[in-house]
Amino acid sequence: MQERLYFDDLNQYPVQIKKGDENSSAFILNLSTGGMCLAVPKKNHTEYEVGENLFLTLKARPMPKLSSYFHVIHSREDDKYFYFGGQFVGLANEDQERLKIELQNLQNRFDEKRTPYLRVLWLLIVAVMLYLAIRF
Repeated sequence: MQERLYFDDLNQYPVQIKKGDENSSAFILNLSTGGMCLAVPKKNHTEYEVGENLFLTLKARPMPKLSSYFHVIHSREDDKYFYFGGQFVGLANEDQERLKIELQNLQNRFDEKRTPYLRVLWLLIVAVMLYLAIRF
């Protein structure tokens, strides 16, 4: 099973999309070595349908620059965005490996950011348990 990385900041990793002569941009919601889910602001008036084939270029640092064909397999929308997900088509093995390494690096950075909060939460739980044990 491919590990999928979810991004908290929607505007953090932009992707360029090419469909025929049309160019637009989207932002990554989640990413794995097999594909991704993207969000396109509705103000861009760009909606992609299930079954469409697109050409994507990912240039956001610290991610490696990648270009790949992309097959849309699901889509939905809300008030602000069109969302669509799919799979990479013909992504070179070396690009898959670079992406896998970068996904692990990003996961490590995300974990480092979350760790202090988890420590504080754990200490708070222990303090409450001790208080309850002493009190009762």
